[in-house]
Amino acid sequence: MFKRWIGFTLVLIGAIGLVVNVSFFKGSEYYDVIRITSVILFLGGGIFIPDYLRTDKK
Repeated sequence: MFKRWIGFTLVLIGAIGLVVNVSFFKGSEYYDVIRITSVILFLGGGIFIPDYLRTDKK
């Protein structure tokens, strides 16, 4: 469950970073660096979210 919260946090930070990057840093020299970092955080956080817990039925 703790990994899931880390995933939600990383996805949220990545999404906010993408929105801020497109809105404010379009002409900046750091545009590509921030965009790549935000996409990595967004996709990396998505890996932590799925919860594949096996339930043992008796």
